[in-house]
Amino acid sequence: VRVPLLVFEELHAGVSQWTDLVTTCFWTLDMPVSFQTGFYWLGLVEMRWHKTAYKYATTFFVPDLLILMSDWTITIAPTLVTYGYDISVARVAMFLRVVRIARLFRMKRHAAEISLPLVIRKSQLLVSITQIIKMMAVVLMINHYI
Repeated sequence: VRVPLLVFEELHAGVSQWTDLVTTCFWTLDMPVSFQTGFYWLGLVEMRWHKTAYKYATTFFVPDLLILMSDWTITIAPTLVTYGYDISVARVAMFLRVVRIARLFRMKRHAAEISLPLVIRKSQLLVSITQIIKMMAVVLMINHYI
């Protein structure tokens, strides 16, 4: 959705800023939720808070935090430049825009969650359709975040 709008940057500058802000707020709110999201351990779902928090803190917390810091810098930098702060902030923001590609690695994290139920695994047609939908979702995510 975002890539086609980049062609009309002047026309949709407000829409672009709005979508950046909404997306950044969503991922910011997702971090505390991730501390409480259970995971599978030896075939069982682990839901104890201290175990889930430790698992998140030792796996995806640092990459999520770095990506969020770059997102907030990209979101806030144009406002800082408008109010007369140094232009180097804008250069940093442009560099950090490249870092947004790292968001795609979040999809790898969620790919494991999209597993097929046993009933669907028995039907080759449904397995094929599900694989096609997954591939389309990956293409959409790449187009959305880059």
